[in-house]
Amino acid sequence: MAAELWPALLPQNLPHLRQLLSRLHWRDHVHLDVIGPPYGRRNLSPADLKHLRGLRHVSLHLMVRQPMEYFPLSAWVDQVIVQREAIADWPQLNLKKGRAQLSFALAPKDRLSLVEHLNPRPKTVVVMGVQPGAQGRRPATNTLARVRQLHAQGFDCTVDGSVSLTSLPALYAAGARSFVEGSRLVQAKDPQAV
Repeated sequence: MAAELWPALLPQNLPHLRQLLSRLHWRDHVHLDVIGPPYGRRNLSPADLKHLRGLRHVSLHLMVRQPMEYFPLSAWVDQVIVQREAIADWPQLNLKKGRAQLSFALAPKDRLSLVEHLNPRPKTVVVMGVQPGAQGRRPATNTLARVRQLHAQGFDCTVDGSVSLTSLPALYAAGARSFVEGSRLVQAKDPQAV
């Protein structure tokens, strides 16, 4: 299977989201980080997300305490990713996900056992290569080992954060097939050239 590279958008607000989308107009898919407490100040409301409807593929990473409020829009989203704050809502989220694949994100400090007890079991686990909430943070040292362990347990693995041309081959060899790349791609003078 070929590697997929998703450009990550971490907008500060709706005008910033529009600006980022215009810079990546040539992409038909994006990974959108939606932030709220406990990860930071809320950047986008559920109503703001209607601006993504023109894209063919959207991966929506909900780093918020109550992801359920975003779910009426999941009908046009390919993947919805939630954090540990959503464990109690996991069964309800599965019922309301529409056609979207529901995935679980593990932050660098989260125990791997968090995903082992989810029912139904997620197909994909997103291994965070950085502590969630901001691009350009220091990489986690346990990402490669976590990908190996989760892949051995039968999970599809995506790596979100600290993906680079030097780290990608080892992560791919460990079992990751999808990669979320933010800072280098989105902040480049010519994102199409990256």
